[in-house]
Amino acid sequence: MVVAIFLMDAGWAGGVVAAKLRHPMLWGVVVWAVAHLLVNGDLASLVLFGGLGLWALSEMVIINRTNGAWSAPAKGPIAKDVKSAVFALVIYAAVVGVHYWLLGYSVIALLA
Repeated sequence: MVVAIFLMDAGWAGGVVAAKLRHPMLWGVVVWAVAHLLVNGDLASLVLFGGLGLWALSEMVIINRTNGAWSAPAKGPIAKDVKSAVFALVIYAAVVGVHYWLLGYSVIALLA
């Protein structure tokens, strides 16, 4: 999940990652969806997370076909990616707390 949050922010940050990946925010949605599908096996989760993951993948295909060849933006400073990583850790901590508050279980316990 930290990777998903990082990718979603890296698209805006303009660092090295934004110059390497064509769709960092959509890849973040795919990583988010896969992470949730790995720990949730019910039909509602499959519909929600699977649907959003498939949407993100299809959007990448549609954008690639519509816009043609990608010319990567200029590589930004690595400091912007470091800021995105710190931001991702802070947001992840908040998300873990909200999951515990709303759902009553620890997301960290699922990793053990």
